[in-house]
Formats: sequence, C-alpha cells, structure tokens
Amino acid sequence: LRTAMAITETLSSFHDGGVVYNSLSSENIVLLIDQGSLVATFIDLSSAYICKGDKDSEKHGMMRSADMYNLGLVLNQLFEGHETKTVVTDAVADALACYNESTDGGGGVEFLRQKKRE
Repeated sequence: LRTAMAITETLSSFHDGGVVYNSLSSENIVLLIDQGSLVATFIDLSSAYICKGDKDSEKHGMMRSADMYNLGLVLNQLFEGHETKTVVTDAVADALACYNESTDGGGGVEFLRQKKRE
C-alpha cells in the first residue's frame, strides 16, 4: 500500500502543478527512500504536457483522466503481480484525441485506433 500511495501522491503533485505525465507505466517509475519515507519518481518526461492557462480546462481534465486510467493499470499490476494488457476503448481514444492532435498532428489518434483493434 505504501508503494501505491507514493505513486499516487507523485501523480497528484504533477496534476496539481498543471502537468500531465501522459506515459505512466511501471517502467517509468523509480521508488526511493527519502528520510525514511518511500517516494516515487517518474522518469522519461518526454511525453509530459504542461497545461498552459487554465489547469481546470476540459482538455486538461481529459488528459488527467488518461493518467488516472494508466494509474489504474499500474496499481493493478502492483497488486495482481502481473502486467495488465492495455485496453483502448472508443472513449479513451476520443479523450486522448485532443492531446494527440495538438502535439503530433493526429498521428497518435491513429495509433490508439490501431491499438484498439489488436
């Protein structure tokens, strides 16, 4: 449970600061002991997105939702002991479309649609 709390607290800190991590997975989490407390650090910030302006905007909310979805996958992996296959639904693909179109011209949307078909 301490590991789950450390990961969740780090993600919450990102979101409170207007940053969406956007690639949360067990491979991108490093756990450290700092002054006797377990701390999660996220590595590979290449997909992170800093929300300009209103961090409570609809776009930021959709992107946070994608982070929360991935957090669920990470926590499931943590508690179940095996990797969970990512399931991309139309709702997830649509929620991420706004971000993908603004950063890569829409190529990410096609990737998500392809992932859904697998």
